[in-house]
Amino acid sequence: MTQKIDEKILILIEETGCQKKEAELALQLSNYNVESAIYTIRSMLKDIAVIKGKFIVQEQNLYGVFIIIVNKRNENIIRIRSVVSYDPHIYETNINSDWYDVEKIIYFYRLQKGVIQTVVYETDKYFNTVINKNIKKLLDVIEEKNIDRIGEILFENFLFGGDCSYKINTQELNLIEYQHGKMTINQPQDEKLISELPSNKVFLQTKLIEDKKGKRVSKLSKGNIVFAQITDTRDIAKYLLKLLGTKEDLYLSLPVDNIIKTDKNEIEIHLFLGSNIVGVSKMHPNVHIKMVKEDRQNWLKKLLGLK
Repeated sequence: MTQKIDEKILILIEETGCQKKEAELALQLSNYNVESAIYTIRSMLKDIAVIKGKFIVQEQNLYGVFIIIVNKRNENIIRIRSVVSYDPHIYETNINSDWYDVEKIIYFYRLQKGVIQTVVYETDKYFNTVINKNIKKLLDVIEEKNIDRIGEILFENFLFGGDCSYKINTQELNLIEYQHGKMTINQPQDEKLISELPSNKVFLQTKLIEDKKGKRVSKLSKGNIVFAQITDTRDIAKYLLKLLGTKEDLYLSLPVDNIIKTDKNEIEIHLFLGSNIVGVSKMHPNVHIKMVKEDRQNWLKKLLGLK
């Protein structure tokens, strides 16, 4: 009997990542039924921390809303979503609402006019870097419910600089609450796609706009901002498009992240789409492509800190 209980404890620890004492308690509460014990653990432990926030950058007249979801037990980021726009209505978002309502608002605004997709991606990337660097410290202040300190960690060296004001709220969930509350994309295969996403970079096929008056591909350099369309037809690509708040036929202004010369007299252009999401396009070196106008390009570079 003891051996069977030990085996069940090991199964629970492996399935949920819980501690031995938590597994023992869950088994007792569920009359030693493993499936019930797994549900009990997921409903008992408030392992999911949510940071909801909004900000104003006065000098650039930029308004933003963001949501950050972290697994406290594993100390890893589950998701980061943000939107940045010139539209002041964004700042009216009620961050005291449940996290999935805030996330729906973020997706809605990502499709509206005034949103700068490149800035949105850089904002996601900024928060990702800051949180990975300060994960233990951040989780400690979330546990202490120290909102002021959370804000200091997130905005100490904020992407846009200048006079930035912000408001933050937090929410703690157990795994059941998170799974039942998370926003769906109206497709039954989405859960399967999430599980199939690789932990390293995801590469999406993209298409650049050709323009005889544009810049020669061979002259491109990192930080140049080009117009591109995501043409990848895979289910995972379509799912990521929805997460990015982007329509399939929409041309985006995206920064060049890397340039690779291949053996086939082609140049492989990598575009930054988001944290661990890369757009890839292969083109002949002599082809000319459409660029974002130089004045707007310089402004975007300055805003994003691109060299």
